[in-house]
Amino acid sequence: MLFSLSDLYHQKQEELYAVAKDHAFTSEETLKQSQELDQFVTHYQKKERSELTIIDVINGSTLLLELNGQLDMMTSEKIYSYLESKKDMLGSMNQLNINLIHLGFFDTTGIRSLVQLILEACRYGIEILVEANQSTFDLLKLMGIPTMFDEYKCATYCAV
Repeated sequence: MLFSLSDLYHQKQEELYAVAKDHAFTSEETLKQSQELDQFVTHYQKKERSELTIIDVINGSTLLLELNGQLDMMTSEKIYSYLESKKDMLGSMNQLNINLIHLGFFDTTGIRSLVQLILEACRYGIEILVEANQSTFDLLKLMGIPTMFDEYKCATYCAV
């Protein structure tokens, strides 16, 4: 199951309201929830211009793909363009290793483009390994991405 950022924001907002009903507005519990919501809002207000770099290396029948920067609604088109430009080559690949370790930010639009890339590789019967740092891995897991690909049996996710 995929969550949108607005759904996550509203979930955090509902958590704040639930805590505030049972505790004073100045209680530790209410303040903690409020601070988490504030951090969410502040993060998006301070977000700078998005940039994404795609580095690819072909090693035999393995495509190594590294994504650096931010994968969001402003940069997701790069994934679609990359996929379109490499469709002819995908038929000769057996393995796709996607490195997300240096991905600093992503939103649901960015994740959607990543999912499309993985689905396309699955259609070609390519085995996929997705490597991510622990926080990115946890978010992907929260969004249900690894579980979604379990049924395809073509993608493996790991945190490094």
